[in-house]
Amino acid sequence: MLRPDPVGLFDIFSATLVLFTSSFLPETFLNFHIAILYFKGLTTIIEPVRLPMPFFYIFSMADVLSGAIIFTGEPAFLTDYKNWIAGILFLKGFMGFPRLLKLAS
Repeated sequence: MLRPDPVGLFDIFSATLVLFTSSFLPETFLNFHIAILYFKGLTTIIEPVRLPMPFFYIFSMADVLSGAIIFTGEPAFLTDYKNWIAGILFLKGFMGFPRLLKLAS
């Protein structure tokens, strides 16, 4: 049923971290963004669910936005490591960026 996928677990972790981060963005936008991150993480972990790869290329930009939210905001936990977590999310998001450009052309 469940696949041990560290990328999906990191998506769920980053969604939880963004959920408890005080940010300047509107609450409805943050809730929509968090729902996208949870959806992306769960579809990566749950076994019978398979989304086409272009969805993951588009969702990779959500990682860049999550990194920016965590970097500029104040997380409720792991505040000492927020720069590292934001950097990892930023790099994880930009790994899918060339594929997104290829998909758009």
